[in-house]
Amino acid sequence: KSSQQVFALGVRGDSMMDAHILSGDTVLVQEQATAANGDIVVALVDGDATVKRYYFENGRVRLQPENSRMPPLYFDSGDLRIIGKVVGVMRRLS
Repeated sequence: KSSQQVFALGVRGDSMMDAHILSGDTVLVQEQATAANGDIVVALVDGDATVKRYYFENGRVRLQPENSRMPPLYFDSGDLRIIGKVVGVMRRLS
């Protein structure tokens, strides 16, 4: 039994479609304040939650959409907060 909490978060938008996370899906998120390069995370930016792939490089954070039509987002470490790592996706089929 893990002491870590998991919560569900609804997804809006198509920024993660190439990772098979679609608008209307629900992601399962393991609460944690840190991430490793390449993790898909939920980050809090200016009060809004966003789901992106996480990279720490050159002293700043890159949140990379999994949609080739969207540019990466760059932040200083203090300008965002990692609230968890995506560990699953649920989709309603009908």
